[in-house]
Amino acid sequence: MTQAPQSKGRRRTPFPLRRAPAVSREQHLADMPDDRFEAWCRHRVATASFDPDLERAMREEVEADRRLRGTARSREALLRLGQGSPEFDLAESPLEAKLLEAFYSTGAFEPVAASAGVLLGYSSTNGALLGQLTVRAAQRHHRLDYAVVAPRRDVFIAIEIDGGHHFQREQAQKDRKRDRDLAGRGWTPIRFTGGEVFNDAEGCVREVVEAVAWRLRRANGGGSR
Repeated sequence: MTQAPQSKGRRRTPFPLRRAPAVSREQHLADMPDDRFEAWCRHRVATASFDPDLERAMREEVEADRRLRGTARSREALLRLGQGSPEFDLAESPLEAKLLEAFYSTGAFEPVAASAGVLLGYSSTNGALLGQLTVRAAQRHHRLDYAVVAPRRDVFIAIEIDGGHHFQREQAQKDRKRDRDLAGRGWTPIRFTGGEVFNDAEGCVREVVEAVAWRLRRANGGGSR
């Protein structure tokens, strides 16, 4: 039986991605120049165009890489400004899930199925919606339930949902100190009670959107509310 000739080497592609052994896929995507990344995406889809199912799967993979790249770049922007920490972990409570649903249903943010778990939504007007972001302030690390950020437009909104224990005196004092720490680092802290989220989640979203609008006005020279 005649054996098929063996390949003498791997076929080279003009857009190699997995040739960066010391760099994670996420970081490599973030580091790629925009034009190179877009060309690489087009190349991947084109090479799969001979099979409709394969092309569809490749388009889904490309979109997943776009989301992963966007998450990494949002993280890097925060780190450059000394605002963020690479400790990301999404863990929703029922109230957080209710508020997240309101962020989407009101149209304040478009949902993003992020591979890295932190980037939950995006709006060209309001910026990026992040979940369970850890930020550094006053030599402490604070984990936020949600954050709305647009670093280039000076938008940093810290959103917390307070359960019943937050009304205890000691915890309330810690919360006030936490808010001062965040404000000192340029954040606008917003706290909602569990009842506010449960009874009027959309109203809470409107308050967040108003805070974003105020930050944008301030960045553009109109500081008063």
